Amino acid sequence: MTLIDEVKTRTDIVDVVASYVDLDTSSRNPKARCPFHTERTPSFYVFPETGTWRCFGACATGGDVLAFVMKQEGVEFREALHQLADKAGVKYSADTGSLGAGAEKEAAPKATVIEANEAAARWFSQMLLSSEGGAAREYLASRGIDTEMAERRGLGFAPGDGTLTLTGHLRSSQVTPEAARDARLVVQGDDKAWRDFFRGRITFQIRDRRGKVIGFGARSLDGSEPKYLNTPQTSVFDKSNVLYGIDWAADPMRQSHRAVVVEGYMDVITAQEHGFTDVVASMGTAVTPDQLKTLSQIVSGGDESGEVVLCLDSDSAGQDATLRALETAWEQFGSKLTGSTSARGRNLTVRVAMPAAGKDPDEAIKADSWAWRTSLDEASPLIEFIMQANVRRFDISTGEGKARVVQALSPLIFAVDNDYDRDIYWERLSTLLEVSTERLRSMAPRTVPRFGKGGSAASSGRFRKESISTDQLGAALTGTAANIEEHVLALVFQCPELREFVEAIPSDYFLDTVNRELFTRWVRVTTLDEMLETLSDDLTEQATRLQSLSIPPSDHARRVGEVTLCARRLRERYMRNLLKLTEITLKEEENTLEGEEREQLRNRTLDPSDHLKKVFQAGATGRV
Repeated sequence: MTLIDEVKTRTDIVDVVASYVDLDTSSRNPKARCPFHTERTPSFYVFPETGTWRCFGACATGGDVLAFVMKQEGVEFREALHQLADKAGVKYSADTGSLGAGAEKEAAPKATVIEANEAAARWFSQMLLSSEGGAAREYLASRGIDTEMAERRGLGFAPGDGTLTLTGHLRSSQVTPEAARDARLVVQGDDKAWRDFFRGRITFQIRDRRGKVIGFGARSLDGSEPKYLNTPQTSVFDKSNVLYGIDWAADPMRQSHRAVVVEGYMDVITAQEHGFTDVVASMGTAVTPDQLKTLSQIVSGGDESGEVVLCLDSDSAGQDATLRALETAWEQFGSKLTGSTSARGRNLTVRVAMPAAGKDPDEAIKADSWAWRTSLDEASPLIEFIMQANVRRFDISTGEGKARVVQALSPLIFAVDNDYDRDIYWERLSTLLEVSTERLRSMAPRTVPRFGKGGSAASSGRFRKESISTDQLGAALTGTAANIEEHVLALVFQCPELREFVEAIPSDYFLDTVNRELFTRWVRVTTLDEMLETLSDDLTEQATRLQSLSIPPSDHARRVGEVTLCARRLRERYMRNLLKLTEITLKEEENTLEGEEREQLRNRTLDPSDHLKKVFQAGATGRV
């Protein structure tokens, strides 16, 4: 783990921001008057779930915790990193700004980290059955879980009063301090004392496919936030590629060629106890590409096709999570959205099920397990669900509402390879919106170029006659945020002649902290070597890697088209992200504001929407 990853893992952005501004933490996303300009009403918001902040006022800027400290303190990247590292108690080399050699040598082997987790799991189980675990047992009983089931499903309790601590237990056992630290079972406070990471919470063992405990989830009992807490990233645990319950579900999924993905720990436990043995959880977040890849490997093999059914909460928050998961599915499977083939060539269908009863799978199964089974069997095809969700999302009785639906869906329809299937989707959308297919096509912006068999772009404008390889752009245009950014940086690092086509890109378009810093520094200098001389180890490692990435041979015209297209994709993604954040703030706060304040908040949400419309228009004409 790099110093940057270590610092961000151990840093609470809410605590950092609150140390500088008067932060109102009464809402899910804390707010304040922006510290970077004068204003009468709060326009500065912190989003704890993503570890980011955003000003919707005059600044119109945002970023992660590092970006906040840099702007607040007026310091460079390295100084902000060092300040946060000191506060988090992270060791680093003062000369290079990276984790020191001594710290690297002290890292515990993965086997000992797992042993520490196994020891903690046993202690948590003992605490649940002790007098300390009375309240936890009462809560579990209210959810239909007795002590026998709790033991079978690996539930436990982490005391919170300080009398009995995991830290003390591990100290008296054979677990080394390094293993306890690297497993993130203990954390060091500002006073340098080591304390339990999980306190006053019910614990859930998170195991890998072999059944080894690699981390924990935990639910608060006293209503304290966050309600659910996971082990931070370790050498054996990365939330983005772990699925809760995979140790129970792997064999059943392989046999049934189906994986059902729910959102929470209790959803999985209830499903497993009621005989739905092919169920796993994404642990409260949208399904990631790595998780989908894992499921694809399990459910699809040989000539057998497989399917993934996304079954998340039926309430509004759950539907938002479902839509985020669908976006992830699109990123993973690209133009095979309709369920044909995964990136690895395995046959895979992705469908979406919404429980008919209850707000979440846990409640739906308990209310009527047969109805829940039916909802899985009758799950909607991916693109059909996206259509219905967007029709419900916007007011299609108005022209503006119809336009927003078309705006959201047209890139997905244009990306379908088969002309026959594409026509079917246009007809379906035409019926839903009561608009002719000809009119739909004239309204639809093409934000993603289509590629013919010969590899040439079918989009209009300057890319019409250029031949851009899908192999070159596939990962960048349909991959993760870092993939797009890294592709752009690799191109400009290796092809200096492309500078004039990208140096005007706002650095905010780079969401990854390291990539943003590299781009910012590259713009300031004339040559790459000049930039490399000023970098710390963490930044140098990334820059060197990007400089050595393999890029297929191409001529200058195609390179220009490639990097320009990526730049436009960065802008579109940035605007979409900004629109999502403004919609979140509007949804949370519109009902609590009155008069002028409500109107101001509404105006803030319109701005990124108008910008996004311009991005789509630029995409149709080939402009960045």
